[in-house]
This record gives sequence, structure tokens and C-alpha cells, in this order.
Amino acid sequence: MKKFVTTCKKKLFSINNTQTVIEEDETGAVTREAIIMHIGTEVLKISKNVLVEERDSIPGNPHAEVCDGVIGVDVDDKFIGYFELKSACTRGNVLKACSQIQHSWHHFWSATLKCSVDVLGYEEKGVIVTQPITDEERVRNRKRLIRDNDRKVKFASS
Repeated sequence: MKKFVTTCKKKLFSINNTQTVIEEDETGAVTREAIIMHIGTEVLKISKNVLVEERDSIPGNPHAEVCDGVIGVDVDDKFIGYFELKSACTRGNVLKACSQIQHSWHHFWSATLKCSVDVLGYEEKGVIVTQPITDEERVRNRKRLIRDNDRKVKFASS
């Protein structure tokens, strides 16, 4: 990861040994930040702008949204985490967050390939941070699950 930092603009990265804050830049968002505590472990915070610059460098590329931030840990357990903050835990928000994380993964890998940085040994995770699920959404999900189970085709063995 150090080679990746040296080949990109320094202002796009920060390193901390106690906590890392992923912030939502959308005004009016209910979920404003996620704080990752990691005392004694050096964590590299990679700005969302790395993903945006990589996305925008591809001619004719549709401007899909990217996640709110990426972190990298380069010690014994090599780890890359893609974080997306959502204001509500709804099906639509979760699906959109998954898409943003997938696009971010693609753009991050593309950026590392340009810098000849090997991230093959890293475990990667997408993290969606939301407000707690509401009772209304929980009931809607339960009804959807029951409906979907009722629609399944049942096979009988003879």
C-alpha cells in the first residue's frame, strides 16, 4: 500500500493509529459518519476522490456512484474495506450501497494496477452503515419473505 500512496496525491490519504472516520459528504444525510476504532494498528484511509478520479479517467465510462471511503491495513492481516453510509436501512438503500461498493472495488483495483501495486493478498470487505431498521421496514421485509416463499415451486419426489 505504501507504493500506492507514493504514486498518488498525498492529500488523498491519511494514516492513523487510533481511529479512522469515514464521512458522508451529502448534505442532509442522517448517517453522517462511521468511526472505526483500531488502537495500535496503522490504518490508511483512502479518499473517495481516488475512486472518482479513476472512474472519470475512463473515456465513455458511465458515472456510477462510488462508496464513501476505503481503508487499507497492511500488517499481518492485510485488509481493504469499502464503506458506504446510508441514512435508512431499506431494501433500495442496501441494493444501491452494494452497487456503489462493487463500482468502488473495480475503480480501486484499476487504480492499483496503474501504480503496479499488488493487492492480491488482501482480504476485501464491503461495509454498509445505516440507521437501525425500523419496525415498518422489518414488517415489510417479513411480508416480502413470506410472499417469496409462497411463490417457490414445490417438487415432490416419487
